[in-house]
Amino acid sequence: MLVAPETEELTSNGQAATAVELPVIPSVDHEELEPDPLADESRQETTSRRASRWIAVRSWVGSNRLSSCLAVALVVAVALLTLAKLSMNSESSLTSARTSALSAAKIYAVDLASYNYKHLNQDFGKVLTESTPTFKESFSQSSEALKTTLTRYDASASAKVVAAGLVSATTSRAVVLVFLNQTVDNSIQKNKPTTESRVEVTLLRSGGRWLVDQVSLH
Repeated sequence: MLVAPETEELTSNGQAATAVELPVIPSVDHEELEPDPLADESRQETTSRRASRWIAVRSWVGSNRLSSCLAVALVVAVALLTLAKLSMNSESSLTSARTSALSAAKIYAVDLASYNYKHLNQDFGKVLTESTPTFKESFSQSSEALKTTLTRYDASASAKVVAAGLVSATTSRAVVLVFLNQTVDNSIQKNKPTTESRVEVTLLRSGGRWLVDQVSLH
């Protein structure tokens, strides 16, 4: 560091005063300073690492958002498919129940209206196997009361379904209206008259099959 020499100056009273000059700071030529390539390279590397981390973070966030959206969409799709399948299964079950109930009611109506005095136990026993416990009890009582009369007059009857339709139906209960033509033969009547009947048959689903629960004539 260069220091300027001290010089004397006279004050107003004639005394000498010592003046101290400030250190002279040598000027620096900026052109003589050369950049440090290592420092620049370090700064660039740091900046590059930060940029890479930021890109990685954004990519991770974006990837997670996409994954979350895909997961939600997948859950919604599965839920909708499940509901659609359940709805289709329910509709299919109801359609199957209606079809089977209509078919069963037509068979049971014919069985109820058909008999032959020669094998009444067999004919009435068939009806009992197609009945609920409640209807089985009432039918047993009425059929036993008829056996003596039917046997005495050699009575027999045959029936044929003319038409049938569902009044109401669920997967466990159905009401069917059956139109029958019944032909009766016995020892009293010379001809074999045919009568038309409308039979309402109420069915209940039990053990995978329809059973007669109520029967009424209209």
